[in-house]
Amino acid sequence: MFSEYWTTYRASLNQKDDEELPLLDRSPKNLMKRFFASHIWKSMAHMFGYAISYLIMLIFMTYNGGLAIAILLGFGLGHFLFARDRIKKSPVEEICH
Repeated sequence: MFSEYWTTYRASLNQKDDEELPLLDRSPKNLMKRFFASHIWKSMAHMFGYAISYLIMLIFMTYNGGLAIAILLGFGLGHFLFARDRIKKSPVEEICH
């Protein structure tokens, strides 16, 4: 479930834009600072998401039927709970986690 939540969170990071900034704060220096700060966080969130997916794959590859079913049910429940807003905003969805 956490993997689906994190995927939704990562997608929400890309939805935010600079319209929230007051006009006085839109200097190139401030915009570059905000871009690099947000880009670093997005990159870290991306790496964390792939690390979680890789660990889930390793757990699945133990060929333990109970763990495999738990992972599949977790993905399904997580998608049911968290992906609703992600799909409304962007109907094209990533196939790969």
